[in-house]
Amino acid sequence: DVSFTTTLNEGRLNLPNLELSRASGELTYTKTNDAKPPVVIGQLVAGKINTLGALLQNVTVNLDTTKPEALYFKTSPAGYKNITLTGRWVTEPDSHLEVILGSANTLDVVELLAPDKHDDLSSWVKDANPLSVTLTAPIASLQNDQKKASYQINLGTPKTAKQLVASGNILYDAEKDNVVVDLKKTNIGIADGKIDVSPFTFSSDYAGTPPLSVLLKVTSVDMSKLANLADVKGLTAKGRLSGTLPVVYSTNGIMFTNGSLKSDGTGSFAYTPAEFPPSLQGDDPRMETVRKTLSDYRFSKLNVQMNGLVDDKMKTSLSAEGINPTFGERPIKLNLNLDGDLGAVLKQTFQTIDFSDNIKSQLEKKKK
Repeated sequence: DVSFTTTLNEGRLNLPNLELSRASGELTYTKTNDAKPPVVIGQLVAGKINTLGALLQNVTVNLDTTKPEALYFKTSPAGYKNITLTGRWVTEPDSHLEVILGSANTLDVVELLAPDKHDDLSSWVKDANPLSVTLTAPIASLQNDQKKASYQINLGTPKTAKQLVASGNILYDAEKDNVVVDLKKTNIGIADGKIDVSPFTFSSDYAGTPPLSVLLKVTSVDMSKLANLADVKGLTAKGRLSGTLPVVYSTNGIMFTNGSLKSDGTGSFAYTPAEFPPSLQGDDPRMETVRKTLSDYRFSKLNVQMNGLVDDKMKTSLSAEGINPTFGERPIKLNLNLDGDLGAVLKQTFQTIDFSDNIKSQLEKKKK
């Protein structure tokens, strides 16, 4: 039999992506003459751990290979008490490492991991709390050059204004220093409806070539809540929209190709801004009639078409059949080209996906 105990006092460790200081603890190793694996029991307390740009303080790591949960730690980054980082090495039924990042305030995580995207993401995630990100990796995979992990993201809840639930796999090639993200399932809850994103794969060095095609399936989005998200002054609406939005991402940016949203039955909208956009201005009787029609429109059918780059001026057209009580029961057909307010909302939605580039940049900084 072999058994020994080692003690560490105020130790220090420097690795490419990990700096550990003020480390103290005790470790006991026992190996019997039979075929059983060795037993390792101990505790390590680190005053500071610096990794991926995050500073962790006063971290306690407990280790006992005789237990199904062989390793456990829980800590928070310095200055972010609402963020917790939990690590577990689970040996049964399969040996794997599990890391969980949780936060009561999602914007705290954005500020920590992607501060350059804080302004872009704040309007989308400010009400989407809490956040939980779980990474699970087989222990055997961590010993290879190609390290594979599965991920699960939960942003918000069914009761919050926005929700994101996503899962898939991440493959890190240490030799090529490349990360490949395989998005298996991505569901976005927005405006009391949902958007299902078709599976797709991209790498951390992807720069838009070749173009990447993704299909968004929109189901039963509440027009009233969507109007609030778009923050279009003077617009109120009732009804629901469903449809499909084919999206292409390339070096030109994010582009819709014949996106279509149709009403789920009847509905209504009223557009009475203090100042109409240029496309609806004019003193001629025709434009006056159009503006009066938009002030109280009850539709039986409504269709929104979207084409072009997702920016504030994305080409959006609206066609509808309905009435305005001011004109009695006379059928009125609308065919309008709209300013791209909806594009701003969708742009914010897409920007929730991009954390991989920031993590990779943090790794690059550690190498220098």
